[in-house]
Amino acid sequence: MLLVVDVGNTNTVLGVFDGPRLVDSFRIETRKGRTADEHALLVRQLLALAGMGTGDIQGVAVGSVVPSLLFALERMCARTFGLAPLVVGPGTRTGMPILTENPREVGADRIVNSVAAYERVRGPCVVVDFGTATTLDCVSEKGEYLGGVIAPGYQISAEALFSRTSKLPRVELARPPRVIGRNTVHSMQSGLFFGYVDLVDGLCKRVLDEMRVRPAPRVLATGGLAALIASASRSIHEVVEDLTLEGLRIIWDRNATGATSGSPDQEAGGGTGGPSHPFRPRPRNPAGRSHTAGSTRRAQPTSMRSRGCSTVHEAESRGEDPDSQPVALAARVPELGRGVCGRARGPSPRHRFPPGAPRRADRPGSTQ
Repeated sequence: MLLVVDVGNTNTVLGVFDGPRLVDSFRIETRKGRTADEHALLVRQLLALAGMGTGDIQGVAVGSVVPSLLFALERMCARTFGLAPLVVGPGTRTGMPILTENPREVGADRIVNSVAAYERVRGPCVVVDFGTATTLDCVSEKGEYLGGVIAPGYQISAEALFSRTSKLPRVELARPPRVIGRNTVHSMQSGLFFGYVDLVDGLCKRVLDEMRVRPAPRVLATGGLAALIASASRSIHEVVEDLTLEGLRIIWDRNATGATSGSPDQEAGGGTGGPSHPFRPRPRNPAGRSHTAGSTRRAQPTSMRSRGCSTVHEAESRGEDPDSQPVALAARVPELGRGVCGRARGPSPRHRFPPGAPRRADRPGSTQ
């Protein structure tokens, strides 16, 4: 079975696939301070709740928009399953060319959603994801990621209205009985709900007009509040609650089998850094036992970040300037980009003084 993990800013959704079939899914709160052991405990309990064990999991795929949690999730996978997860990011083959100005800055969740939507529709489509932020992602008839729209989320809008006013209360995110509210709560719900529905419909209309595709692209909605907004929307054709999980499964299959062959633009986040990441088997070793040679366990794709330069000494041994290389920090957090471990302002501390120049303590008139 395959465990897929979609880490969002507000919630983390986990799903277990047996082949193409989604067996079960779980939703937990995303907490940036949660450790690898806490994740391991939660995952074990959720699997037990569904009548499964850690031994049933043969692979793990992770899509995250919270970089600070990736290390804890990798440690959790190694400790719980003895596996290295496939982390969707630069270098992960998706089969979808990304035509944005900077492909590497596109969020993993947006690429995953687009891959799943195109696989489902097999034609031009628009994905509306109602998360902490609401995103619209456009896919051409050729399966190319064109770009999209990012807007404040429904819940963020409601929270801002409550927190920035003195007398307005916090209200439930629900559809009011009518547009013209007869009390404060219904008036606020009307403005939030119908205002947000019209925001989505207006953006969809503008996006479809700009795409200029006939027949018109199909609009799919996903996310925790998709069903609520779609109940009054004139633009959304279909709500697919598990679209992101399905996209993670598809990308796992394409990387595990190597069936997808394409240009570097078909890698998540642009993938201009070389070919798809290699496979590396990680033996399951829960009790310190060595991995037997006769095991038929499936090889696991490694994280793209493991290919980075891990130490300054490694760069120096290759005769390179370590100040110009992304070292441990850049290797662990690709979102920070090249250069985060390079020079700050001014010359490197190692070259601050020319050879033979006296240090502060050696200069005339200086004191200790």
